[in-house]
Amino acid sequence: RLMSHGVVCGSRVPLCYSFSHRMDKKLLDIVCCPLTRLPLQLLDGTRLARLNSAIEGGGIHARSESPVGEKLAEALVTRDGRLVYPVREGIPILLEEESIDWKQLGE
Repeated sequence: RLMSHGVVCGSRVPLCYSFSHRMDKKLLDIVCCPLTRLPLQLLDGTRLARLNSAIEGGGIHARSESPVGEKLAEALVTRDGRLVYPVREGIPILLEEESIDWKQLGE
């Protein structure tokens, strides 16, 4: 199991990039969901606002079952829209235990 900030699609090479508070969009070309291997994309503003509203209400938990306590400035979502990964200070946190299942929002 990888304990890194991500994986390169089709390989087991850990990624540890440092960004200046905004995620480098070029990174989206090489990272994928570590669970499903699906490509990732930035979560759009409407869905991010909806997720943050639910986080504020205390109803969102990561896969580790711990509550998500802080609103997200950015997030990545699998192309099928099911799993969301936080981006903190420009760094995508692609760890299973940090992922958020979109089903919690009633979809």
